[in-house]
Amino acid sequence: MRAKRLLLTGTLTTFAALGMACGIGGGDSEEPVDSWLLDGDADTDADSDSDSDSDSDSDSDSDSDSDSDSDSDSDADSDADADPCEPGTAYYGEISSGQVQWGRTGKGDANIDELIAATPASGDYADVSIEVGGATITARSEETGDVWIQDASGAYRTYGLLEDGFPGENAYFVAVELHNYYGIPEITAVEEFWSASTSSDIYLIDLTRQGVTLDDLSKPVWGWGEVTSAQGSCGSGYECYDVEMGSNKLTLRASSADGVSTGSCVQFAGPLDQYDGQVRLNAGLNSYWLKVY
Repeated sequence: MRAKRLLLTGTLTTFAALGMACGIGGGDSEEPVDSWLLDGDADTDADSDSDSDSDSDSDSDSDSDSDSDSDSDSDADSDADADPCEPGTAYYGEISSGQVQWGRTGKGDANIDELIAATPASGDYADVSIEVGGATITARSEETGDVWIQDASGAYRTYGLLEDGFPGENAYFVAVELHNYYGIPEITAVEEFWSASTSSDIYLIDLTRQGVTLDDLSKPVWGWGEVTSAQGSCGSGYECYDVEMGSNKLTLRASSADGVSTGSCVQFAGPLDQYDGQVRLNAGLNSYWLKVY
């Protein structure tokens, strides 16, 4: 447990943080044989015999040879293309599917850009007075009291301040202290906090289609993929793994009780975390959702 200085003025409230057919017919003839020979013989005229005319015999036609079809050859068909980890249904934890929108940033102006600009250097604290008005709550953790918020300019998180507020609700408060916890900016003290139950869209970064960097820290992400290897222990009761989601090769931190192993398929939703300057998925710090299958 790391010690933190909490500067609280006013009312401090704690909150946290997917054929064809043809026929030929004919009748009997009463004509003499020689007359019949004059009318339709077996020479080179255009009839249906076996000479060099245009007919339906063994000349060059469109049969079932090496044309483009849907069998097991090298053409573009729908065989064996599905990824075994692709989920039939997408889940987003506490976020309802009706709230999900896709994008790198949210909507509105809640002054999160001011929080980002005022973030102190790694390890330092900063006294501020920044009004955050109507930021969308994107994730929360009842266990730790952390909460994550976003607007059109970016995302931020708090540390140990949650008492109420759910994903999709709007948060209003004045931030009075910021801390840079080894590269993770966080709000450590607020005043006059309250949340409105307005249902707002939450914008998720789709990790199967979009890349992420440290600039996306604390933004809500969603993705699915395969666990390719185990890294080992990364904190008491937690293990770290390599997971591939689309073109992203990420670290996943999960509880040893989650049942993750090499070869597992996982689906993850939660705020983007980082460790030692590298982005990672941390199922240990949020109340979103991790499915192992």
